[in-house]
Formats: sequence, structure tokens, C-alpha cells
Amino acid sequence: MTSPRPDDNNSASQAVSASAEDRLVRQLQLISSAVILLLLLQWSWIKFHRPAEIPLARAQHSPRQLQIDLNSADWIEWMQVDGIGPELASRIVADRQIHGAFNNPEELLRVSGIGPATLDRIRPFLEETAGPVP
Repeated sequence: MTSPRPDDNNSASQAVSASAEDRLVRQLQLISSAVILLLLLQWSWIKFHRPAEIPLARAQHSPRQLQIDLNSADWIEWMQVDGIGPELASRIVADRQIHGAFNNPEELLRVSGIGPATLDRIRPFLEETAGPVP
């Protein structure tokens, strides 16, 4: 009896590993093809089966729809005015508490951060009252 040669075992194991490697490559190709096919199907479904657009009634834009009272608006209401942030809104309320009610919009100029340009920009949003709010 002759014992098997080491070269025969080595070549047989290489053939088995090559065969397993080929199977793995084919499986990866199959999986890749399936993923590409699913992506194409999803794309076509989205492109051709898009739901109909729903028309929305749009409100007319009116730059003067917000009116705030100079002497009763809190800082949250002031922040709704274009160009008035949280800091400026709190300064307006603090100034009103310290110095009293505003008699007219021009008195807002005494608040730090409000100049003539800012006053002109926010004037359409202001509503005057006859005097201080109790």
C-alpha cells in the first residue's frame, strides 16, 4: 500500500476551496442583481404611481394682518412682528414697565435697538391705545 502524496491532498483542497469561492461569487452576484431589480421596481412604482396632487386654497397674503397694542402686548406678541427678536421684545416690555405706557409709536425710539428704520418697518403692525392699560 502506498500512502497518498502530500501534493495530491493539497491540490484537492485547493480545488474544493476554489469551488466554494466560485459559489460565493455567484451568490453575491445573484444577491446584487436582486437588489438592483428591487430598486428599479421601487423607482418605477414611485415614478408612475404617484398620488394625485391635492389643490390647496391659499390665503391672500396681507402684510397688515397682525396688529399689536403698544401698551398691552407681551414679549411673545412683540416677537410675532417681523424684525423683533426675543431680546428686543423683552427690552420693549421692560421699558414700558419702567417708564410707563407709550403715548405713540414714536416713543418706541427710546428703547435700545429701535431706530427710525426699525420703527418704520414695524409701524404697520402697531395699534395705538388711548392711554396706559390698567
